[in-house]
Amino acid sequence: MKSQITAILFSALLLHSCVPGETPVPMHEAGDMTTSSVAMGSDYSWQIYFDLKTNTVAGKNLNHIWDLGLEASPGGYHVILNNARMMTAYRTDKTDPATVTISDTAGRMRFDSPSGSLDSTAVGDWRDQHVYIINRGSHNGVSLGYRKIRLESVDDKQYIFRFSAMDGSGEQTITLDKDDNYNFVFLSLENGAQVSVEPPKADWDIVFSQYTHIYYDMDNTPYTVTGCLLNRYQTTVVMDTATAFSAIGFENLAGYHFSKDINTIGFDWKAYSFDNGTYTTDPRKSYIIYTSKGLYYKLHFIDFINNAGEKGNPKWEYQQL
Repeated sequence: MKSQITAILFSALLLHSCVPGETPVPMHEAGDMTTSSVAMGSDYSWQIYFDLKTNTVAGKNLNHIWDLGLEASPGGYHVILNNARMMTAYRTDKTDPATVTISDTAGRMRFDSPSGSLDSTAVGDWRDQHVYIINRGSHNGVSLGYRKIRLESVDDKQYIFRFSAMDGSGEQTITLDKDDNYNFVFLSLENGAQVSVEPPKADWDIVFSQYTHIYYDMDNTPYTVTGCLLNRYQTTVVMDTATAFSAIGFENLAGYHFSKDINTIGFDWKAYSFDNGTYTTDPRKSYIIYTSKGLYYKLHFIDFINNAGEKGNPKWEYQQL
């Protein structure tokens, strides 16, 4: 009798385990802890794009080689400035470039928002064909001067616009083809040439670069900083200062509110000591990144100098959750 009862209970258990829709949930396994670093140069001259999944540099470029990034999606029209050079722009009330002079700025030049929001760019919506004055910023302490520029047309495939020096010399009409594999197509106003900057948008997650930070609590004071920015393409991040890095796991994700602001990681995970001339990193700041590949990573920085004591060498630990 006892054996019959045992058989019945076993059969019931087996039947219950096979009820349609009752799929066992496997335990989530985290990836290995990885340590990585990049070399930006002691003058921070390189912009370095990094892919977390492959633990590789996806691309790099000197930060002074471009001026404008033009949104590359079919419906895109936004324009970003190279904020590694503290560039600014001003929209005049004129549509004829010949009538625009440097006096039209009258101190009203604008920066792109450090958050990377395309609704808060210095150029804004320029499809009304007004003329813009572009301050190209500086490189190695040398001013690169001004240009005036006007968009002629934009559609799903290309941009057409013209630009010149402020006195009208060197005027060029430029056509740039869009490519939706990228966030932006990039242009140098030095010679009117398209330049290669960012890798394809699905190939990287974070970029190490100089950029312009605005201290809004200090009368909107702009300052050039060096840090880590986010890929705009389907990538978000949250900072956790309450949980120890080692304790952050997949089970924590439901409690986070992720941001698409590209400067959420930013620059203040490190601090400079004027007393001893060295950098230290803040161990309380952990970052959880959601990538365009649908993966979550936790990351924290452990250094900004290399073994030779040279700055511009961010080093971090990270792990797929």
